[in-house]
Amino acid sequence: MNGVLVYLFFDLMREATEQTGARDMVSRVVFLGSLGVSFVGLVALESSRVFGGRSGNRRLSLPYMIAVGMGLHNLGEGLAIGASYASGEFPLSALLVAGFGLHNGTEGFGIVGAAGRRCRGVMSCCWD
Repeated sequence: MNGVLVYLFFDLMREATEQTGARDMVSRVVFLGSLGVSFVGLVALESSRVFGGRSGNRRLSLPYMIAVGMGLHNLGEGLAIGASYASGEFPLSALLVAGFGLHNGTEGFGIVGAAGRRCRGVMSCCWD
């Protein structure tokens, strides 16, 4: 999975440099630096949430990590909707809203599935 993300990052950066015309060394260093910072940030976040803290905090760390990732992912979707709306492409923005709404409706299952049976003792008072 990480290999796909690295490929997508470099493909995105190649297209960004082609469209913006940023072919100098500073732009490439910024692009590669952002890749390094994102990897280090993800590792630091996962290490502090999964391995740090008390046992009670680690119980829901995977669902929280999935929720944060989905939130950042949805930021990009919102930017796509806003860009299409700002350019006057109202049918496209309506289609994106409908499509992303259906797509995001299923993302909650990822969070609930990751929580699994671990939440039964914590959340049992909510379901009684």
